[in-house]
Amino acid sequence: MDSASKSTTETAIEVMLYIMRKQMFIDGNKRVAMLFANRIMIDHGCGIITIAQDKQSTFYESGDMQNL
Repeated sequence: MDSASKSTTETAIEVMLYIMRKQMFIDGNKRVAMLFANRIMIDHGCGIITIAQDKQSTFYESGDMQNL
């Protein structure tokens, strides 16, 4: 899928997963990633991304965007 056809939500999730997996910081990678993603969502009037507590491990470990 090229960037022109991606929705704001897809872009935000891809950015979030990239930051989470890259481990750029000593601590707080998931929190920072969620902030970045939600900034993208809010800037485009799309609301926010939240991940239910019981789904977090599945979400963070998934490598397949289709399953998300």
